[in-house]
Amino acid sequence: MERQARAEMKANPRYRWLGELPRGQALRVLARSRLHVLSSQMEGGANALCEAIACSVPTLASRIPGSVGILGPKYPGYFSMGDTKALARLLRRAETDEEFLGRLQAWCGRLRPLVEPAREREAWRRLLVELMS
Repeated sequence: MERQARAEMKANPRYRWLGELPRGQALRVLARSRLHVLSSQMEGGANALCEAIACSVPTLASRIPGSVGILGPKYPGYFSMGDTKALARLLRRAETDEEFLGRLQAWCGRLRPLVEPAREREAWRRLLVELMS
């Protein structure tokens, strides 16, 4: 995969492969990003999606149950799993259509309270109280 990424970097001036990064550094890169792509085939992307939401970075996501469960069924930034042409169209649209990008940002912004640490701590506290009752 590294070899493919390095070859893509040579051929595509818009592609930059950063390799494996420590979590804190990866979050700083994410926070400086204008857009996040979650091309998961399975449900393993929930953490990445929640981190993007917490960093106020909108996401283009493959339409899989886990992403739909977080973003909602009417989220405007979905593409079908494996449909790279649809993803490319959405990327181009997000880059050239400020209104579309703004809709993605606003949608994800409304979800941000769901991933706030204080809310999560309170949910854990309530669960533990319930379990101890």
